[in-house]
Amino acid sequence: MFIGRSPSPLQESLYAAFPSAFGFSGNEKNLEQIEAVAILGIAQTWKEEGDTDPHQVLFFVPSAAEMAWCLETLRGMARRFFQTLKEKPVSSNAKIAAAKTIKELYDHLQIGVRNPFEEEEIHQEPPRWVAYGYKDTDVSTPLWLRQKLLTPEGKGTSV
Repeated sequence: MFIGRSPSPLQESLYAAFPSAFGFSGNEKNLEQIEAVAILGIAQTWKEEGDTDPHQVLFFVPSAAEMAWCLETLRGMARRFFQTLKEKPVSSNAKIAAAKTIKELYDHLQIGVRNPFEEEEIHQEPPRWVAYGYKDTDVSTPLWLRQKLLTPEGKGTSV
C-alpha cells in the first residue's frame, strides 16, 4: 500500500516476475504499469544489511516525452504517499522519518533517456534497473532489456 491502495493484479504480475522482469513490453501510456515499474525501481534502492546508502537504480525510458510523463507520475505518486502518511495514526517523528526515507529512495532512482544505448557501461545489464516505454520487439534496445519485459500476456519474452 505504498501509494494508498493495494497493487492491482497487473502490478502484482510484475512484482511476482522480478528478477526475471523489470518492466512491461509496450509503449502506450499506462498509469498502472508506470506505477508498478516505479515501485519496483524504488524497492531496488532499499538499503540491505551492511549498506550505508541506498542503491542507485537506473530507470530507462526511450524518449524525453516519456521521461516527462514518468517524472510527473512519480511526483503524483510521492504526493499520494505523503497524503497516505499524513493520514496514518503515528507520531510526527515517525512521519518525518518515513518522509525522509522515501525522499532518499526517490533520490537514488535515476530516470533518463538511454536510446540508443551508446554508453559503454549500458551494453551490459546494470545490477539494478527498471524500464518503461519499451517493447520486446525494439531492435535498437539491448537484448538484455528486451528479454526482461513482461508481455501483455504476463510472460517474459523469448527474443
